[in-house]
Amino acid sequence: MPKSATGDKIIELLKSRSMRPADLATQLQISPQALHRQLLKLVASQKIEKLGTPPRVFYKLAQTPTKKTPPTNYDTHIASFIEKEFAYLDATGRYNTGIAAFEKWTHTIGQYKARQSLAAAYVRTRTETLNHFTDGYISGRHKLKNTFTDFYLEDAFFQDFYSIPQFGKTRIGCLLTMGKSGQYLPAIEELAQSGKGIVEKIIKRYSIESVAFLPHSIPRKLAFLHEYARLIDLQIPTVRIVKAFGGGIPVAQKTLTKLQERIDNAEHTIFIHEKKISYQSILLIDDAVGSGATINMTAKKLRQEFNIQKIYAFAIAGSYKGFEVIAEI
Repeated sequence: MPKSATGDKIIELLKSRSMRPADLATQLQISPQALHRQLLKLVASQKIEKLGTPPRVFYKLAQTPTKKTPPTNYDTHIASFIEKEFAYLDATGRYNTGIAAFEKWTHTIGQYKARQSLAAAYVRTRTETLNHFTDGYISGRHKLKNTFTDFYLEDAFFQDFYSIPQFGKTRIGCLLTMGKSGQYLPAIEELAQSGKGIVEKIIKRYSIESVAFLPHSIPRKLAFLHEYARLIDLQIPTVRIVKAFGGGIPVAQKTLTKLQERIDNAEHTIFIHEKKISYQSILLIDDAVGSGATINMTAKKLRQEFNIQKIYAFAIAGSYKGFEVIAEI
């Protein structure tokens, strides 16, 4: 069968329904290798779309826009700012960035006609959040110290906020959702690449001697922080911290709505898996900080059990307000 004819037949088959590669190969009576070559070409030409990850992969016809709208003439500064900063993780799991993402988002919320005023508002709101940055990261010390009567950290740093008012997840927030909830390794790779320099800067600035990655409450096939630790590849000793539940049933922090419940969860399930720690300073690393209960209670145990006084924390994303980080991922 000629190659072009094979591609046409794939498109014909996908007109009726989405299909798995194995089903396509059976229908076309060609080898998986030959099918794969055709699928790659059709995806590259944007004629079909790939959905899912192995072993659950489906192919469907690419969506064609039903209505074309003329490009919006944004102010040059606003357009440049949105192109750099805006991200949108849509309902189908597609990660969109820049002006195209912003316009798609305004369509989705039914506010396309107000897109220019929304664009200006986005720049104002995002600029306000960027004002919290110092040297490329955010200090959450003031917020967390006001949350807890006893605060056991020297400081806690965020790479970015998870989301911002009105406009939802930041780029970091989108990638974190994709990597943790979506189990999408390329998103974790991008986060590690963007975060490595920040973490190394913190380690150098505060003379950090060791790091500890916080354990997840719920086991997943792709352990986010395990992969992040491997990819960020910090050349520094690691202190082991584990999580164990008294009743044997894991309780995720995101299911707890009261601060005291989160404190109790962290205090009674986090354990330092070391007999002795000779380091005088530690950086705790977590994927996201909502209430801050986990990092604060872990710091408490390190102080009380090992007399470590200089304890800092770093999270990929922190909450701008409330517990929205933990509630979503």
